[in-house]
Amino acid sequence: MSEELLKSSKAMQYNKIDNSRSESEEPAIDLDDPFDFSLKETEEQWMIENRERFRKLPWYRKPSRPLLYSVLALHAFSFTVLFGPLVLLMLESICQYDPTEGQSSGMGMRDVGHFLMMVKRMDMGGSTPDQGSDCKNPNSQQVLSNIQSFLSLISGLLGFFVSGKLGQMSDIRGRVYVLRMLGLLNSFQTLCMIAYFVWYGGYNKFLMVLVCSIGHFGGGIMTLISTGNSYLTDIVTDEERTISISWMMSCVYLMLGLGPLIGSAAVKISDGDNKVVLYISLLTGLASLILMFTMAETRHPEAMISAHQEIANKSGAVIYHENKIVNAALSLYYSFISFFKPMKRLWLERSPSGSLVPRINVLTLIFVDLANMAATAGTMSVITLYTVLQFKWTSVEIGYYMSISGFGRAGVLLLVAPLFLKTLQKVFHMEQKSDSLDKMDKACIVSSLVFVFLSSLLLIVWDSSTAVYLSALLQSLSGMVSPTIQGSIIKYSSKTTSGEMFGAMALVRHLAMLILPVTFLQIYSHTVDFWPKFFMYIPFVGSILTLVVSVIFLKEHHELYY
Repeated sequence: MSEELLKSSKAMQYNKIDNSRSESEEPAIDLDDPFDFSLKETEEQWMIENRERFRKLPWYRKPSRPLLYSVLALHAFSFTVLFGPLVLLMLESICQYDPTEGQSSGMGMRDVGHFLMMVKRMDMGGSTPDQGSDCKNPNSQQVLSNIQSFLSLISGLLGFFVSGKLGQMSDIRGRVYVLRMLGLLNSFQTLCMIAYFVWYGGYNKFLMVLVCSIGHFGGGIMTLISTGNSYLTDIVTDEERTISISWMMSCVYLMLGLGPLIGSAAVKISDGDNKVVLYISLLTGLASLILMFTMAETRHPEAMISAHQEIANKSGAVIYHENKIVNAALSLYYSFISFFKPMKRLWLERSPSGSLVPRINVLTLIFVDLANMAATAGTMSVITLYTVLQFKWTSVEIGYYMSISGFGRAGVLLLVAPLFLKTLQKVFHMEQKSDSLDKMDKACIVSSLVFVFLSSLLLIVWDSSTAVYLSALLQSLSGMVSPTIQGSIIKYSSKTTSGEMFGAMALVRHLAMLILPVTFLQIYSHTVDFWPKFFMYIPFVGSILTLVVSVIFLKEHHELYY
């Protein structure tokens, strides 16, 4: 069949479905075909219908960027306010363990999986943080490092398994539906923390890990951001998408700065009582949850139906074997494999001319994103432990450090990013593309990675509290890299499957966070006695490699992919 006949056939099929969509049992379009010419027309029609529907809603329910930013900011603040004090609360709880029950001169542990069995063999330091600085010795650091390793392992595993599914769920059930789930989990976790640290007040390693793991069932902050990205994709144009994602992430980063700062201030005002921030977290989490339940859904009803039918057609009832037991086992196996299916979205097909440039670009962007996470988020917990040990930092100093990073990134995304993009357009005459990676994207990524390199270098050559603060400031100047990468990758996807695409990115990032923090924490716990700064050389080397890869493999292409 010729190309003209094929297009004519598809157009007739689309018109037929458009007149009787509710009666059709099949999806109106092929969501897996990036070259289906009718897909973009359908999505544009859905956006027009959505905007008409939104006009009839009350102002407080009408989907908008300010509403989303407010909800995510409150939600992010509710757990960022805990960042500094929670470390000290955990350490205080650990130090209540009686060291006479068993001691060990060293780590005595090779596997993170044996952590729960080995905690009792480690010296807790002899006193609580309130009694002095005795608890801040290498042995207590090892215990806390292993607990955080275990929590990172749980966070990574849960995030890895649920992020892709939550992305699919946002396509099927709606963005707001997923946001409400995340809000409920967040508030429930804070209540459990109050029950453990305030009402129970003792030390139980199982309970501590349990209450600190509840929020991870929602996929963490990466799933929150990916759901927000999907929400924005439903209500903004392609040209506004990247800057809208940047503004949204600036709100999150602003809370990364404001949360620890207010947490530190609250601890100071309450005469060093770290527990007060738990109540602040609960109040802001509930405020965010209330707003979530007043929000209207942005997903078009027919888009949800199409996504549901597409997934149902792929995962319908299948008989794998005549034997019922074997069939049940195979069904369980393929159900497990389904958690990884969203990752297929990141493996792009060849372009119509057979080019692999789009696929290489997406894979390179993912690598750069993961390497950047290793140098920033992956080392944050270890740097916190290092400063407590080396410079005797308290929750106040930890709060200042996180505030510098958060406020810096927010400032970069709100003020520097728009000016930088305008400079690239007007001075260097770079054009922004809505369907493929462009020179502006590459310029933003490479320039951001330079600051990551400088930040890692500073920590190695200058051993002081000032260097840590300056390193956080340099890292904040790299704030454009994450929204630019996400905005670039989503250019290779349709809006209809944007939730699954963002979910796939979150799934990969969770896989990285499953490995990276645990690795850094274990490296630190094994080297803290003789070379505490050893872990800093890993992100330094990684930042150099990432710069080289991004310069060589990220390429602009002029062929329309989607």
